[in-house]
Amino acid sequence: MYAFSSCTSITQFVLGESIQYIPERAFEDTNIDSLTLRATVPPELDRRGLWHLSEDISIVVPCGTLEAYQNAEGWSDFSNIQEANPYSFSVSSEDEAIGEAWVSKEATCEDMSVEAVAIPSEGCAFLYWEAEGEQVSSENPYSFILEQDTRLVAHFSGTGVAERESVCVIYPNPAHDQLHLQYSPDVQPRHIELYDLQGRLVRTQHTGLESIDMSQLPTGTYTMRVALEDGKVFSDKVVKE
Repeated sequence: MYAFSSCTSITQFVLGESIQYIPERAFEDTNIDSLTLRATVPPELDRRGLWHLSEDISIVVPCGTLEAYQNAEGWSDFSNIQEANPYSFSVSSEDEAIGEAWVSKEATCEDMSVEAVAIPSEGCAFLYWEAEGEQVSSENPYSFILEQDTRLVAHFSGTGVAERESVCVIYPNPAHDQLHLQYSPDVQPRHIELYDLQGRLVRTQHTGLESIDMSQLPTGTYTMRVALEDGKVFSDKVVKE
């Protein structure tokens, strides 16, 4: 009956897809402000199973089940029920000194795919994504359908500025109009991407890889990512003045 009662330190609860019944006073004396349900059929409530919760508490239900919850006995008393992908998605870096990673696209009910992006630090290279201790992809950005709780860890390698300079020389930096790249003879670039400080992709270039037109970009600092034909990725900070 008192399944979660007195759990005052927890404000967000996630109930699994197998939940069919919530007993009376299950959440008594909690400070819950968000409840996520993964059950596609609204669980039965024993009289006032959620009796003490505010009617406008955030309740998240699986995509395609909003109407069922809004019409279900007990659940219909709540005014803030929303549909969403009920699975969590987070991204981190194995070592922020050699690279950063973040979520670049969240899942929605209209599009269940998510995307993560990794940006190596100067002189370093992205290697692969890890989940649950296993390598899952070497794509970057990495997109997939979110079907379970997923935590990605980005792995990088690199030996510093000297490694980057063995790939190409960038000039002028800061740049006003054109940023030029002079590659080493054995380097074959495949494409270039520019990301702003919020991790948003602002430019992709597949041809003319010896220069980048910066004239239409806002003033600021960007991460330039150069993907090579051998699968390696190198990056550097560039500044538009």
